[in-house]
Amino acid sequence: MKPMLNSQQHAEHQMQSLFASMSSYIEQRNWGKLRDADRQLLVLIEEAKQAPWFAAFSPKLVKFKAQYKKNIALISEQQNELEKKMIRHQHDREGIVAYKQLMSGDS
Repeated sequence: MKPMLNSQQHAEHQMQSLFASMSSYIEQRNWGKLRDADRQLLVLIEEAKQAPWFAAFSPKLVKFKAQYKKNIALISEQQNELEKKMIRHQHDREGIVAYKQLMSGDS
């Protein structure tokens, strides 16, 4: 178990580090590590909520939330791109199978 957060600066630094890692994992399409970093971020936020300095820290969470939404949008774009590639691949595959059947005389 990780030690409790002892300062607002420490929490902010850890969140910035996690967001940098998450951005890197999105670029690399390393979904397992992204999921782990996301879980760490959620634990960090829950720990921060228990800290006496959380009220002063809350406005900074707005900045982190915007960054999180940006990451979600990027993941959605990549998902849409992947879905399009899968559909193209399926259509290409169907065309190749039909062409092979035509060339071999199978109907």
